[in-house]
Amino acid sequence: MEYKYIYTILIFILVLEGCQKRSRTISSVGTNLQVTKGDLTAHLVSRRLNGQRVVIEGQCSNDIPVYFISNNLVSNQSTYTQCLDGEYRKTLFFQSNIVGNQDVFVTQDGLSIVVKIPNVVTRRPDKVIVDTPMEGYFYGRTIYVSGRCQPSGTIFIRGSYIEDYVKTAGCPNGLFLTPIYFSKINAEAIETHLFINQVDAYGNSSDVIIKTIKFRNDDHSIFLSESIVGVLDDTLEVKGSCKGFERVSVDGNVVNCYNDRFTYNLNLLPRKKTGRILYQIPVEGLKGDFRSNLRMLFYYYKVVESSPHFFSPRGKYDESAKGRHIISGTCGITYTNGNVRLYTKKSENILRDGHNIPLRQIDGVFIVFPDEYDLDGETTVFAECNDFYIDYKTNHFSTTFDYIPSSEKRLAPNEVDVYRMGHKIEGRCSQGSSVRLLDIVNENVEQAKCINGNFSIDVISSQISGKNQYEIFEVNLFDNYQGAKELIDINYNHSVAFPYRFIQESPVPGWGSKVSPIRFYWNYPYKSEVNDIYYGYYSKNSYIQVEWMKLPQNTNQLLLDGHELHKLGYNECDEVQVYFQTVDKKNRKSFIIETNPIRFDFTPPDEVEVEKIDYSPLFRKQLPKFHFKDTDDNCVNDENLFYKYTLYQVVFSKENEEEIVDRVTIDEFTVSKLLKASLFNKKYDLEGNYQVGVTVLDRGQNATKEYLSVIFSWK
Repeated sequence: MEYKYIYTILIFILVLEGCQKRSRTISSVGTNLQVTKGDLTAHLVSRRLNGQRVVIEGQCSNDIPVYFISNNLVSNQSTYTQCLDGEYRKTLFFQSNIVGNQDVFVTQDGLSIVVKIPNVVTRRPDKVIVDTPMEGYFYGRTIYVSGRCQPSGTIFIRGSYIEDYVKTAGCPNGLFLTPIYFSKINAEAIETHLFINQVDAYGNSSDVIIKTIKFRNDDHSIFLSESIVGVLDDTLEVKGSCKGFERVSVDGNVVNCYNDRFTYNLNLLPRKKTGRILYQIPVEGLKGDFRSNLRMLFYYYKVVESSPHFFSPRGKYDESAKGRHIISGTCGITYTNGNVRLYTKKSENILRDGHNIPLRQIDGVFIVFPDEYDLDGETTVFAECNDFYIDYKTNHFSTTFDYIPSSEKRLAPNEVDVYRMGHKIEGRCSQGSSVRLLDIVNENVEQAKCINGNFSIDVISSQISGKNQYEIFEVNLFDNYQGAKELIDINYNHSVAFPYRFIQESPVPGWGSKVSPIRFYWNYPYKSEVNDIYYGYYSKNSYIQVEWMKLPQNTNQLLLDGHELHKLGYNECDEVQVYFQTVDKKNRKSFIIETNPIRFDFTPPDEVEVEKIDYSPLFRKQLPKFHFKDTDDNCVNDENLFYKYTLYQVVFSKENEEEIVDRVTIDEFTVSKLLKASLFNKKYDLEGNYQVGVTVLDRGQNATKEYLSVIFSWK
């Protein structure tokens, strides 16, 4: 993976030592909405990515405690703070395994204020279910890792031989599929491991699962004509090249290899009801007793979708709404990278940038805002849906803008600004009718009766930023007459839009070094009017802080380099947090987002020190057992270090039997005190001279020199 470095001038603003008072200006710049009651004020200053840790501050009456009450706070923490110099500041922690918006009641001397904490999600996702690679097969340099995961999460695959040690993949609709290339393996055949976990949109991580991979050089492979195939019936033609092999095994069914080609028609009917979306077929080449590296064929059943339609515009509209319409609808469902093309009889694509519109995962919804399209005088819009998995039978569906003259009667205002989670929309209506409010994006409908010529509808939403559009209209008692639709734009301003879906990418989660930087990347709500993003660092241990720095516009990633932090004076091993804040076009600032703590280690562990080596396993054709003294490291204890074992074949000079001319890597694996045992039980049917090398790696991937055993033989 290639990182793009962001070079920024970092400015020191404060260096403090000992027990001096520390000023955390990094979190005092928040100017988001403040609630006031009497002398008591309160506003949310910062929140950890998943909302588990929040900071609330405000003004208060001196010498009177300020109390904090919420249903899901951690039970053993203090829930009050003192008011000093007319100000208070309080850090609160929510419990694990909660989901949803949280209310914190801030009280002092009979006054009470509610602070809304949006989107607190502390529930950890489940472990990833890995379908491929499969156990018991050999693989070449390129393999496919696939399985099931939490929708909208991000999959992390780590391994010693992967480029940059880490690969990420998305999880649309509960599936992931990504190729892994082992670029760093020099051995002819070794066993290695993949460490796989998933991270949800709020930064919560699942437990890691470990997959063992048997690697063998790519020369031992067959090749498939297609690796991913969509099917509509119960048969699948599997074909490819098989040069150098006599037969081919397709899911255990053997066919002959003719003229270096093979074909097999596989009956899919027995597999059809297993409930999976993506299916795997193992394919191997056979020659005598030799089996090739595994090639995996993936197939899926194309879904026939017959219900795409528009949400808006649909029906008759007040002509005063011209030019303000959102165009929205659904393609029914989508699985992987679905999109829709909107067009008219005059134009192949109505979007000004000429792009297709991505479909929302799971439900296939699409939405286009008025400033993004141009109809060039046309009134009918057509849609064409596209998705890897889906065969759309009713494509090229359409909708038409149909206006009627404006009436003097207004059901509701054109635009509503919402500064809290709930809002009431009121207006005038015709006695005996009902008023309906349609959410154009989600097609949700609220309805209220018209009483004495007036109506009132409560709109409850957890949306905290951005804009949504609603249609409001009357229907009569028998629901056979519908009045002209009017549009309401609702601006959600609970707070300025803040970055979300933070992903932290590093070889070892939460750790970086001079050789292994940490990358952060994120999104923020569409149409959120974010103008600038600022960031800064803070370490409570190093007493060093840098002032806010602005990222280049339209940037959604930051590479945190250990070199830069080291130059700034950050101590190794200290926890460092990165803070982010957005500023909108009206210069309003969001509350501050805090990343989970990260650490940098720049120093390798002490050299490995061997107490003794037990060579008795050689008689069982296993590796000798090493007994090390505990290795010291500047950041972590011995249990958190990694030990990299490499088995070499030693090649001596033909002229001088004591001169080593080469060491060829035969096998390699990495263990820790928490992960070992079974790897040492592997048997080697080898002849010749061998040697084992051991290197110690810390969490920052800093390595010691390699310790080499004496040369031995399995003869």
